[in-house]
Amino acid sequence: MRKCRLIALVFTMLLSVSGYAQNDERRGYFFSISLTRNIFSNDETYLLSHFWLQDFTMLKISANREFSLWTGYAALGLEVGFSSGSSFGGQGGVDLFPMALTAAYYFPLVQNTFSVGPSLKLGALGLSGSGWVEFMPMVGGRLEAEIQYPYFPVSLYAAAGVDMYPTAYEPSMIPVVEIGIRFPRSTRPNDRISAREAREAREREAREAREREEREAREREAREAREREERERQEREAREAREREERERQEREAREREARERELALLNQVIQGFINPIYFEPNTAVLIETYHSRLEAVGRQLALNPTFRVLLRTYTAPFGTAEGRHMVSEGRTDFARDYLMQNFGITSDRITSELHGSDRMPENATDNWTSFRCVELILY
Repeated sequence: MRKCRLIALVFTMLLSVSGYAQNDERRGYFFSISLTRNIFSNDETYLLSHFWLQDFTMLKISANREFSLWTGYAALGLEVGFSSGSSFGGQGGVDLFPMALTAAYYFPLVQNTFSVGPSLKLGALGLSGSGWVEFMPMVGGRLEAEIQYPYFPVSLYAAAGVDMYPTAYEPSMIPVVEIGIRFPRSTRPNDRISAREAREAREREAREAREREEREAREREAREAREREERERQEREAREAREREERERQEREAREREARERELALLNQVIQGFINPIYFEPNTAVLIETYHSRLEAVGRQLALNPTFRVLLRTYTAPFGTAEGRHMVSEGRTDFARDYLMQNFGITSDRITSELHGSDRMPENATDNWTSFRCVELILY
């Protein structure tokens, strides 16, 4: 009675799925019916401690969904089977009913006619004896080959592989062969189109070809016009670039000439024996930017005349403490000395210094306290 209910349940499920899959919008579903037989198994295989298996033949049915993938086709499915212990391939009054999820990939060797590929199965094997039921995990692998005719709804397939039962009483691997039919298999997804669809496709391709030629002609004319404009633009830009380069060259030469004249004038101002003051920000040794050129001129004169020496006389405004003014004087002297030594290579024996702070007034002192924040550079 339990066996009849199981078979009825399986067929009811397949009929329901079949009705759903026959809809034209769901092409790609197919079903299979097959016989599976063990081979090369002369020894007894103990699946349970109280049950061993030597020969079996199982009837299996499955529902599958096929779709295009890469250069071939992939299929996913659900498979159930049955082997009766009393009348169909079983033994010892024990029924076998395998259940598995399947995944396969087919390589079409001859388009729409012959294909081969591997498949995997993952599920369980049920065993039902007198008053007991057991389930054990099952993993299987197959190499399948299928033959079909494009206009016939049924195909033939054969497979060979192994089924493994890792949790059996004696973990085992059983070689099996399988043969069966699949339906409906007259077409595969996206393999064929009707004559009307083909004619419409040809007409559409011809129309698109004409439109493409017209579009290419317009694009070619537009491209040629753009190329002419581009050539004219490049010629104009090249002419403007030459004119700009000439202007820049003239301006650069004028700037260099003016710079040389300014440098010569500045060097002429820095004469041996003259006092050349440079001025600093209040209470710091930070040189005011406009006096960098004067310090540079003194450095050049010392570099050009190795016999020249320089005296640095440092002053501060009469504010703050004597100690603070002395520190500011030292900082300004160190700045001027380090600048000449680092930038012009002047040795320390050519530089002498006097720190006056606010004890005496600079030579060029005025009423503006800025004139007190200075270092006088005297060449001698």
